[in-house]
Amino acid sequence: MQCPLVFYDVHSKDEFIEALESIVNNEDYKNTPILLHLESHGGELGIGPWVENALQSEFFFSYISKLEKLSGGRLTLLLGTCMGTESIKNHENTGVSNILYSRNILLSGQAYGSFRHFYERFLKDLNFEESVNYMHNNFPISIDVLGIQYGNSESTSNEKED
Repeated sequence: MQCPLVFYDVHSKDEFIEALESIVNNEDYKNTPILLHLESHGGELGIGPWVENALQSEFFFSYISKLEKLSGGRLTLLLGTCMGTESIKNHENTGVSNILYSRNILLSGQAYGSFRHFYERFLKDLNFEESVNYMHNNFPISIDVLGIQYGNSESTSNEKED
């Protein structure tokens, strides 16, 4: 399956907002699956290239809601951020069905190892749940590190390994 790939290397809150704006305003993405993968700092203050200059979670998730609508309900969100739980707290009603996020500190080796296996499976048919299972079977990661939201339910990494 062919998927367009757009990479943004942002170094400030303003550049992060510009990148999100360019995606939200791109009509080429209308009614197509969108996968937004962020490798960034994250926590109680929000998400961004620097903790001190983070985009507040409420503001960030306003963009996520727009992306969900743009994609026709086919947005997948991967948050390779520390403390993703803090970033998504109180934002479960974004309408995003598939979210993979960190519950704790996410080390770069964990992010690389797990996401590499996720993509290996995901790019075949965009099946989020099968991709998460494949990732866990090939790169087991601690229950304290990853959280998974399938639709309206939330799971921990070990619950999907059965």
